[in-house]
Amino acid sequence: MCFLFMKSKVIALCVALPAFSAAPLRARTIVLKSEALDAVATLSETNVRNGWACYNYDNTRYSNSATGGGPTTSYLLRYSLNQIPQGMRITRAEWTIAHNNSSTKINVWRVLADWGIGACFQYRTTYPKKQEWSVAGARGKSTDRATNPTASGQFVNGQLLTVNVTQDVEMWYSGAAPNRGWLITFDGFALMHSPTHGGHRHKWQLTVTYEPE
Repeated sequence: MCFLFMKSKVIALCVALPAFSAAPLRARTIVLKSEALDAVATLSETNVRNGWACYNYDNTRYSNSATGGGPTTSYLLRYSLNQIPQGMRITRAEWTIAHNNSSTKINVWRVLADWGIGACFQYRTTYPKKQEWSVAGARGKSTDRATNPTASGQFVNGQLLTVNVTQDVEMWYSGAAPNRGWLITFDGFALMHSPTHGGHRHKWQLTVTYEPE
């Protein structure tokens, strides 16, 4: 009697296992913070050879402790996607951009040209050799950056701006396009929170939702 009872339990378990293993795996969301940024540069039209010139106090003095954007100052930022497991499908990606006391419009462009060490307004890289942008400031559409912005938005005082960048992240993750990050341009002056240092850098976040293929 005892043997038959145990055997029936084993049979029931074996029947139940396939149903359990066939259950669909759920989507997951990961938040990439400033620590996932592996490349950042400033493109300043008034300081064409220094990629750290984030804020122009006057004609001769620049700083990287304050971050100011404007028609003559834009920013390159690239996130590593290594924290996303392999074999996934990107379903949504949103980028939160931290600013302070701004009301300007911004555009987020997918960068096409390779850039790296020494990137600045004039050059996309200076080491191991100097290579210029096709148009200074990464302004060459379809060469330096995509023809159209990935996303646009309006800064509102006291609120963080979040834009949809799903298409870009999906292309980078799948390998359909190389991950060369984004270029942020501004229609007017914008005082930003630094994405690399200071107490507000954690507000910059790339939130990615993915699920198994």
